[in-house]
Amino acid sequence: MILSGFAHLTEHFDNERQVFVIDLEVRNRLLGFLFGYRGEFTCEYPEGTDAPVTTKPYREERRE
Repeated sequence: MILSGFAHLTEHFDNERQVFVIDLEVRNRLLGFLFGYRGEFTCEYPEGTDAPVTTKPYREERRE
């Protein structure tokens, strides 16, 4: 674990700019900050016109 990194990831949607924002930091307990990433993206939600009318999961389990 001495050379392992611990990631902290946050993401949210910025309503004002209409973008998704992502922020990642990877740190090591001894070395501190190793690397990070900060960015934003948009996406489109296509119409589901070609989706089947009914769908079922690949596997079903009974849980209590």
